[in-house]
Amino acid sequence: MENHNILGKKAEASAALKEKIISLIAWIFILFCICLVVYLSKVGLKALFLNSNKHFTLKNIEITAKGLPDNIQGLVNIEGLKSTLNLHPNTDNLFELDLKRIRRLVNRNVAVKSSEVCFIFPDTLKIDFVEKEPIARFFNSNLIDKEGEIIPKGRNDLILPIIMGETYSQGQKVEDEKVLTPLNFIRFHEGFALRYDQANEIYARLDLPRRPEIAALEIIKIKMIGLNDDNTLAVILHASPNFLVVDNARLKLPADDFEVGLRRACIAIIQNALVRKETNKVDARYNSTPTE
Repeated sequence: MENHNILGKKAEASAALKEKIISLIAWIFILFCICLVVYLSKVGLKALFLNSNKHFTLKNIEITAKGLPDNIQGLVNIEGLKSTLNLHPNTDNLFELDLKRIRRLVNRNVAVKSSEVCFIFPDTLKIDFVEKEPIARFFNSNLIDKEGEIIPKGRNDLILPIIMGETYSQGQKVEDEKVLTPLNFIRFHEGFALRYDQANEIYARLDLPRRPEIAALEIIKIKMIGLNDDNTLAVILHASPNFLVVDNARLKLPADDFEVGLRRACIAIIQNALVRKETNKVDARYNSTPTE
């Protein structure tokens, strides 16, 4: 009798467990169906009111280069850039366009540094980009940016140093030391300044506005630069009237110590200017720094 009671209780417990499992499966199925209906409704509503809505058909593509001076032709060919995006005005719907893909394609342009892409509803795609900043040119007029990447010809409004040496094609990265060393010097030269107590006095004696430091860019204006086989930087300068540096003056610098060489050259030129002597040639490879 007791065995029958135990078997009966086990059967009841098993039946109750089966009911719970069936109930749980049923609720999971119902929840899945609800989610599916919501998703399909959302997709259907989007297709009905957005994707298929002619009100959001692409009509305008606005592409703007940020940071360029007025009336200056940039490095990026706008029409060429548009063609790479594979967009179809009067056909494409804004909500079917992939902004990430478009931005990725814009950034692939060899002259583009960064970009932003957005919609202007109801019918416009807006693309803003910033061009890479050229720091020097080659003899073939290709430009080179601060990262050593070759970018397209252009920006004739900029007075840039010409690097003598091997030339590269657009999109290539500079690897040759004959080009890398002059490029690194140009970058260093841009931020170098003489900081000492006599700066104000020197400016006053040269009849110039007083400043606490003297920027190398004011004294040494690079026209052409190259690296010689003896590890000497050979530089041809633009005129610097304030410091009596003549046009096409020659400058030699040690390629293994930019700061020491540049400091020697600047001080030698300043000393000449203070006695009203023009500078035609400076050899800053040595402590004596001879000038002509």
